Amino acid sequence: MNKCNHIKRGILLIFWGILLVSLVQAQESKSPISSFSKSYPDYVVFLPEGKIDSVFYHAHSSIIPVIFKVNKYDLFHNKQLDSIVEVLSRVQKDASVRIAYLWIGGSASPEGPSKWNHKLGEYRSQALAKYLSKETGFPKDLMRVENLWEDWYSFEVALKNGAKIPNKEKVLDILGKEKDNERRKSQIIALDKGYTWHRIIRDIFPPFRNARMAIVCHERSERIPVNVERLSFDYSLPVREPVSSFPMNTTENRRRVIAVKTNLLFVAVLTANLGFEAELWPHWSIDLPVWYKSSCFKF
Repeated sequence: MNKCNHIKRGILLIFWGILLVSLVQAQESKSPISSFSKSYPDYVVFLPEGKIDSVFYHAHSSIIPVIFKVNKYDLFHNKQLDSIVEVLSRVQKDASVRIAYLWIGGSASPEGPSKWNHKLGEYRSQALAKYLSKETGFPKDLMRVENLWEDWYSFEVALKNGAKIPNKEKVLDILGKEKDNERRKSQIIALDKGYTWHRIIRDIFPPFRNARMAIVCHERSERIPVNVERLSFDYSLPVREPVSSFPMNTTENRRRVIAVKTNLLFVAVLTANLGFEAELWPHWSIDLPVWYKSSCFKF
């Protein structure tokens, strides 16, 4: 009896596995956008029209930061910048990508005087914009350069995503209730005479001393393959007959279809079945079904 049960389970698992694989493959074939975007880093962002103007909030995790030293806004050649330049140049040359704009935001970590932090955010965003324009020739009219000033938003996101600091819940409460940046600083310092504030400066703030960027592209349901050779037509004369360069739908240039299928109703009554269907000619195919029912199965 145990042997029969193992046979039943094995056959059912095989058929459900075939069905699951078929469904996954069908789903992947219907998702050209996701497979297309995998050829680029995450900071090449494809957004629908309704969210195209809000990359900072709708694609926050896909924005790449270029980190600066404390109170600095100078950029120098490094591997990260070289990689960004290479990707931006590649996207510009890709005929299948429709670039909406290059988004660049500059920010300062919230410690220090607010007036200087405001200038620092502007200097850093402009420094990255000028660097990329010079290295890639990206048009300035397709750049959106923003001064993010003191980046309290990213600080709050970091805390909600698991960053650890003393008095974390009290700090989040201050950020939620107090909107004035200077009063926020004063209230956090007052929690424990500045200990929590200094931990935040040391452990949390360094990544926020940055200019960040995203290459924002329009999301499209269908994309033209990158290396497709485009046909050119001469419209000076009327075309009366089909052009020979257009492929005709004949059996010589179309691929034949071979399918593997199963009937779930038979599986439900513990009758294993598997069908093989092969296309012979257009609208003609041959179907070879196979059924198996073990004598071990009892109802």
